[in-house]
Amino acid sequence: MATRFYLPSSGGAPVSPAYDAGWYSTSQGTRLSCYTTKQNTSLGNIACLLNVKTDVDILLRQYVSEPIHAQTINELQSIKWQARANEDNADANLYLSLCIRVCSNDGTTIRGTILSLTRDDVEFDSTTYVNRQFTATSDSGDINAQEGDRIVIEIGQGGDPVGGGSHNDGAVGVGDNASTDLPENDTETAAYNPWVELADTLDFVSESASESPSISPSASESPSESPSISPSPSESPSESPSESPSISPSPSESPSESPSESASESPSVSPSLPPAGFEVRSKGVQAYTGGALQDIDVSGWSETPEAALYFIARPTSLNTITDHMIHGMGAALSTSVRRSMSSTNEDNTADADCWALMQDDEAIFIQDSDGAIDEEADFTNFHSGGSRITWDGSPATAYQMLAMYFANAEDVDLQSVWLETDGTTVINAGFEPDVVIFSHVQTGAINSLITQ
Repeated sequence: MATRFYLPSSGGAPVSPAYDAGWYSTSQGTRLSCYTTKQNTSLGNIACLLNVKTDVDILLRQYVSEPIHAQTINELQSIKWQARANEDNADANLYLSLCIRVCSNDGTTIRGTILSLTRDDVEFDSTTYVNRQFTATSDSGDINAQEGDRIVIEIGQGGDPVGGGSHNDGAVGVGDNASTDLPENDTETAAYNPWVELADTLDFVSESASESPSISPSASESPSESPSISPSPSESPSESPSESPSISPSPSESPSESPSESASESPSVSPSLPPAGFEVRSKGVQAYTGGALQDIDVSGWSETPEAALYFIARPTSLNTITDHMIHGMGAALSTSVRRSMSSTNEDNTADADCWALMQDDEAIFIQDSDGAIDEEADFTNFHSGGSRITWDGSPATAYQMLAMYFANAEDVDLQSVWLETDGTTVINAGFEPDVVIFSHVQTGAINSLITQ
C-alpha cells in the first residue's frame, strides 16, 4: 500500500530542514507539516510573487512529516503528485516542480534524497485552475532512514517564460478540506484535495495524525520531559498544580495525559499562524493613459481583497532601464483609508534635484523629473479578483504598475506616523500583527513637497 501525504494550507512545521539547493529562490518557502490524514484546512492557491523571466524553479512550500521508524526507503519507486495549477499568461510556460528528501528528527541532517528536484511535463492551464498529474521515478539508491527521521516534501513551480510571461503569473493549489481527493488526470477542474504519494508503505512512529498531530513543548523548566498533547484550543490535561493551556493546530481531541508534573505555570502556545484561507496575490499592469477608471484584476482569482499595496515606476516596459529614479507606493483599505508616497532623484551624484511627497487622499501617484505630480489615482473599490482605481487625469505614459492584494486576513490596519529621533516611535494598530509592511519617505508634513 502506498503512502499518501496531504498538503495543508495552514499550520506549522516541527523542524526547519535546509531547503534543497536546486531551487532558484526559497523566499516563499513557508514550512508546514504534512500528514497522511486530512487536517481540514481551507483549499487555496499559492501565487508566486517573483517577477522572474528565466528558466528556473521556485519553491512555494516545504512540508515536513511526522517521525517515521527506522526503515529502508526503496529506490526507483513511483512518485505521484496531483494539484490544480494556473498561469495568468500562456507565455509563462510554467510546470509543477517537486523534491522529496529524508531528514533527521531535528531537521539538521539530510539523510538522503528520494526524488531530486524534478519538473512536470504538462504546462499549467492559462484560463482556469486545472488538475496536473505529476509522475516520476525516485532516485537510484535505497535510503536507510533512522528512528525518528522525517520526510521532507518541497513543492514549487518551474519554467522558462517568454514574451510577456513571468513566474509571478503562476499559482499552485494546496489545502485538504474537500471530501474528495484529486483524481489522477490532467483535466479535473473541481476544487478537490491535492496530494503527494510514495509507492512505499512508510512506518510512522505515530500511525495516525488524527490522534495527536501537534506536540507543544512546555515553556517552563520541568524535572522531566513534558510534552503536552492536546486538542486545539483547550486546556492541557497534564497533572500540574497550575494551569497549563496548550494551543495547537490539532483539529482532533487527544485522550492522553501529559506524563510530567510542573511546579510553575507553563503555557505552551504554538507559533502565530496566518488565518485559514489567507491569500496574497499580485498583478502587474501598465497605467491607463486614457484616464478615468482602471480595473486591476488577477485572472482566475475569485476572492475579494481586504487590502492592497500599489507600486508604480517610471519604466514603461519590463526589464528596461530609464533615466531618473522615480517611483511611487500606495496602500488602500477603503475609500477613506489610503496613503501614498513618491520620490524622485535626478541623478546619483547630487541631492539638489531630489523630491519627496506623501499624500493621504490618493491610493497611488508618480512624480515627473521636476518633482511635480505627473498623475495620481484614488481607490474606488475592491471586487472579486482585484480592485478599481480612478485616475484624476491621464498619466503621461503607460508606466509599469504592480498591485498586491491580501484576502481573508483577520485584521488589517494602515497608519502614517512620524519617526521620533529618539527611537521611541510607537505604531498602535490595536492588535498584535503577524506581518508588518512599512516604507518611509523624508517629508515634513502630509501633502507637502520636500525638495533637497
